[in-house]
Amino acid sequence: MNSWVVWGVFTCVAVLLGFVGRYFSLRTLRYVTAVSAAALAALITQYGLTHPAGPAKTSSDLASSFTQGADELSEAFFHPLRLGHQVPAPGRIGWLVIIVLLVIGYRVLETWAMHREAPVLDTSALGDSQPDGASGITEDGVTDDQRREQLVAQLKFRLSAMEVRAPAILPGGSRSDGLATIAEASGVNGGGLAGAIIRFFGMLWPHPRRFKVRVRVESSPGEPQGTGDMKVTVGLEDPGTGQSVANKTMVSPDLDAAAAVVAGYVARHIFVRDPTTPPWCIGAPNGRDLAAMLLAKQERVYARSPGDIKRARRRQIKRLKKAAGSSQCAGIVRYELAQLYNLADKHVAALRLHAVNREQHPRFYRGRYRLSMSLEMIANPEFRLKSEADTSLLEESLDILNWCGVTEKLQDNDIVDGELQDGLRRRLLEAAGKELRAIRRQLTLGHVIWGTICHRDERVIRVPHWGLRKRQSFHDGLCVAELLVAIRLSAVPRESNEAGRSGASEDGLFGASKIPHRMKLALRVAAAIAGDNAPIKEQLTNSKTQDASAPPGGSASPGGSASPGGSASPGGSASPGGSASPGGSASPDGSASPDGSASLDGKRPPAEKRDRTRWLPWQRRTPSWEAAYNTACVYAALGLDSKVVTSLRRAINNPDCEMQRPWDWISHDPDFSRLKSSSEDFKNFRAAQKRKDYPAIGSPMNGTGKANGAGRDVPSGSLEAVPASGHR
Repeated sequence: MNSWVVWGVFTCVAVLLGFVGRYFSLRTLRYVTAVSAAALAALITQYGLTHPAGPAKTSSDLASSFTQGADELSEAFFHPLRLGHQVPAPGRIGWLVIIVLLVIGYRVLETWAMHREAPVLDTSALGDSQPDGASGITEDGVTDDQRREQLVAQLKFRLSAMEVRAPAILPGGSRSDGLATIAEASGVNGGGLAGAIIRFFGMLWPHPRRFKVRVRVESSPGEPQGTGDMKVTVGLEDPGTGQSVANKTMVSPDLDAAAAVVAGYVARHIFVRDPTTPPWCIGAPNGRDLAAMLLAKQERVYARSPGDIKRARRRQIKRLKKAAGSSQCAGIVRYELAQLYNLADKHVAALRLHAVNREQHPRFYRGRYRLSMSLEMIANPEFRLKSEADTSLLEESLDILNWCGVTEKLQDNDIVDGELQDGLRRRLLEAAGKELRAIRRQLTLGHVIWGTICHRDERVIRVPHWGLRKRQSFHDGLCVAELLVAIRLSAVPRESNEAGRSGASEDGLFGASKIPHRMKLALRVAAAIAGDNAPIKEQLTNSKTQDASAPPGGSASPGGSASPGGSASPGGSASPGGSASPGGSASPDGSASPDGSASLDGKRPPAEKRDRTRWLPWQRRTPSWEAAYNTACVYAALGLDSKVVTSLRRAINNPDCEMQRPWDWISHDPDFSRLKSSSEDFKNFRAAQKRKDYPAIGSPMNGTGKANGAGRDVPSGSLEAVPASGHR
């Protein structure tokens, strides 16, 4: 056996295990180690079979062959260390020493890998009595001990909602301690010895980082509960070293707020030490932004009418707005607040939040998608700035985006009487198209795999996109979103196209008759959804020949209700997960569209097939409800209301659709603003959807004075849980 080959294999295996230990989880390291050990054992056995010690000692015994191969391996491995002298076989004692050294080396590797794992939160100390001092009593007779018990009960629930707990088999113990306790309590002969052995080896083997959380509740004697006097001290400590990791005293007005603030504080300190947590999920040091998000998600209301939901959203915005004002706020909190702003028709405020996320978290691609949609919405020729405050916010947003290299600053005469001029609109649309193309490239399989390997903190987000359906769904939505930007850009008069602008050609958007390759997939998807893409092709290919005197909104629509650039709002209303189309709308009655998935030959595939994954490029189907919604936006820009309703029904009937209350999204999307007043089909669509989303409207009153119908949660609409490692 060649010594250099042995040392080469040893080096490769060591580098591989070190790489896996640094950039992957402990479970992956163990899998790779087991596979590597099995492969090496097979190779050593095969070598022993094919290279016996002597011609007379040929044997088919696998154990003897493995022993022979291992002896040869050891001789070749230690040969360079003996400077050419003969190396004897290790023997039993020698192999015992080698095995011990290998186990110690692997233990060091696992210890190193565990330091790059998320810390485990030990909540066993929460069950202890109130530490340090006497218990105060408030006027309502509730002691600090009782209030602490109530806080602990809520805190355990809130920590689970934050997904920061990774409990062992038994509370507060390690896995080896749990197994040992089970063995000792089993009553089986030898159970005590087995438990002792397990505990011994558990002491030798490395344990994950563990933080123990403690809380203390104090109140001023004589003050009633709920007057803002509830003072909570939370501490995190490392039980291995006894050192304090974090400690903070905070004041909260009530028990719910105190539990949320403590959970947010603990989660922030866990996330910041977890290399698998996306950076946009790590918030302010005091954890109040994560706490505000947790409280906003838990807003509940009996939804008898849209007004009930609107008031609940206002309370959500009020909570999140306080936290989002800090530059250290978690990007996911800004993202969720921007989604709520879109539902409240505060699109410029939403744009500013997305711009800040673009500056701080350029790899937050969901946020960049919403940014591009907000840019397109504001470039809508029907959009108007309502006040000087909106103008200031837009100027600030463009300053941030200019710093990021996305677009240019606001210039003189870009806004006249609250109306955006053509030059600014074109710049915003070009920036939106550039962002969408960058996101779409990230959804190719190669980029998904490479990003999963290179960016450990994004792995939990990228791994689901290894599956074709998940990846194709978002990719198709992005392609149709690019098509929507192209339709809007084609509607901007040509004399406003300044020379030297990036993304603009000298003679127009595309050519006189040629559509770029990147748009062809979007056209096929639009045809699969609505049954026809001829109006879109006509708008794109005729964009070059538009007369300079054409109105900014484009030519008159066939239905007389909307122009090509007239109304679509890319960011008007987002999907709950942030990956949806700009408005996230739905069908009024949930029924399948008569021609919602018709192919170009007029034949409609069965309902169970039209939302399947597309395996071949020419198949007329898409799994993307986002693409269906964006197709509705495209046809709304062209004024084809029947195609809009068809596409929206296709979106709402998709089994993967994430919209909880489609009527809310569609009603706040400026994309459909003209259709609301001009299209009878669209009016009927919205009315039917409103009855579905708010069945209590018009229902008879029951004996309690409330309309019949179950109470519903506020659709956290855009709000989603902070991921254990994002979300997102």
